[in-house]
Parts: sequence; C-alpha cells; structure tokens
Amino acid sequence: MKGYKFFLVVFIIILGLPGCADKEEIIAPTHFNRVPIPVNLAFVSDTTALGTKYVLLSWSVNDATNLKSFEVLRSKNQIATFQSKEITENKSITDSSFNSNDSLVYYYVISNGKDRFISQHSDTIKVILK
Repeated sequence: MKGYKFFLVVFIIILGLPGCADKEEIIAPTHFNRVPIPVNLAFVSDTTALGTKYVLLSWSVNDATNLKSFEVLRSKNQIATFQSKEITENKSITDSSFNSNDSLVYYYVISNGKDRFISQHSDTIKVILK
C-alpha cells in the first residue's frame, strides 16, 4: 500500500509542474506558394465529324514568374492512377485518346516551376464524353 501512496504523490507533483512552453506559430511551407496553382479549369467535350471523341481543356494561372510547364493528369475513374502529359507552351490541351466505350474521364493540372518545385493541383474536373 505504501508503493501506491508514493506513486500517487509523485503523480500529483508531476501534474502540478508547469507544462510545455507557450504554443508557437506553425510556419507555413514556402513551397506551397512558389509555383502558381492552375485555376479556372474548363472543358469542351464533343465528337468530330469522323466520330472521334475529344476534350479541349483550358486553364489559367495568376502569375507566370516561376512557371516552366504544366502536367495534365487524366484518369478513367477517380481511384485509378492518373496518366500525365507535360505541356510547355500553352494553357490548353486537346485530348482525343479515348476508346469507343469510354464515357467518363477525370482531369487535373499541376504547374511545374523553374526551380523544380511543383504547385498544388487544380480542382479535379469530371468530363462526361458525348
């Protein structure tokens, strides 16, 4: 019983001691803002006169200072691994690499910076193929 009382006294003393130092502000990582995030992702989906499905994607960025290229990522379902294609010149791409039975596809865009950092990805867009 003495061991129990000793443990209880030590426990009470420990609880009475001052805790850790004051909370410190968490510093936001700088790489989140180094490369512009693609915004305003939009699409046009249609079929050519020959019956080929296509999707025209377009987007914009607020600042092109640290901008090298874009990666457009595509998936036929939200769970599967996205396939990517790098775009260096434009802020748009036409995708027509679909099978005849494809009816749904997801896209998002990532900016690649000149300093080799990447941006957060744009919103994911869901395209129903006509």
